[in-house]
Amino acid sequence: MEEIIVFGKGDYYKFKEAAIREKYHIKCFLDNGNDSTKPEKCPVLRDYKIFIMSPKNIFQMTTQLIELGVNEENIISPMNLSPAFNEIERILIEKHGCFMLKDGHWHLVINNQDTEVNNITELKKVSDIYIREKNSFIDVIKNMPLEPASRRWGTERGTPIDRYYIEKFLEKNSRLIKGTVIEVSENVYTKRFGTNIAESLILHVDGRNNTLKGNLETGEGIEEEICDCLICTQTVQMIFNQADVFKNIYKMLKLGGYALITGHGTSPISMRDYMQWGEYWRYTPKTIEKLLLQSGFKTKDISIEVFGNVKVDMCFMYGLCLEDLSKEDLEYRDEQFPLIIGAIVRKDIDE
Repeated sequence: MEEIIVFGKGDYYKFKEAAIREKYHIKCFLDNGNDSTKPEKCPVLRDYKIFIMSPKNIFQMTTQLIELGVNEENIISPMNLSPAFNEIERILIEKHGCFMLKDGHWHLVINNQDTEVNNITELKKVSDIYIREKNSFIDVIKNMPLEPASRRWGTERGTPIDRYYIEKFLEKNSRLIKGTVIEVSENVYTKRFGTNIAESLILHVDGRNNTLKGNLETGEGIEEEICDCLICTQTVQMIFNQADVFKNIYKMLKLGGYALITGHGTSPISMRDYMQWGEYWRYTPKTIEKLLLQSGFKTKDISIEVFGNVKVDMCFMYGLCLEDLSKEDLEYRDEQFPLIIGAIVRKDIDE
């Protein structure tokens, strides 16, 4: 296995580390931030290939190495090495191109087109050309209007996109909706997805229409161990004090009981709710998990699902409706762009 020197141990190195270690043995590390590992202190600096692990500072680091007598043939950019860190690397790898040092200058070579780049600004300009060629939608998005097609999630024309994921999540977990079931605000989903329902109850902060009066934030009216299943969709984000909300959810469940919780990762503000009682939060899976753990749930009893992707998110923000999207659009999941986050949590029976 060939030995190399790695120059830089930041995020870029961490991203590429596994791929590098699979092909190379790392002789040592260089780092300008540490006096003992600066390149000028390295006794074998000119003996091995040096991988520069900083796309942002590669030009300065290259100059530094050349001034220290390193042969340019030994100065390597891992931009050509999978996995791709960013879009220009993805294009390089897909088109079998390369980013190489030649005659003291870096060259981006794609489709036999060789472009010399001497600084990060020039690299970005060249990258922009190739990325635009691959992504013709860039200018389309750039020219999109400032106003959405709908401020009511497309309800004028069809079904809100987020409902697809919320209902898919509940349908998938319908086996848990049984026994004494409490649903926040209404019991539409209990009726639609429930199995073996012994009792269907509705929880509302105002106790209107003979519902259970309970406040998930203050705990007022929230009784201990009163349900086998709690359906809590798009509710927790409307409550400011998150820690107490999740503690009260834990409190309501019987031992072995389940809560099915959903919240937005991305969404326009619901202005009606915002003006009436507030809308405060958007989530990541880690946020939900941490809140649940702090509330008494155990890691083994928490399962979190993420739904959505960048196209779906954009369509939802612009007020398009479910009927505008294909099944393929809806089913593709990209954890970087969560529209809906669903959590299935169980109150440990061994409490």
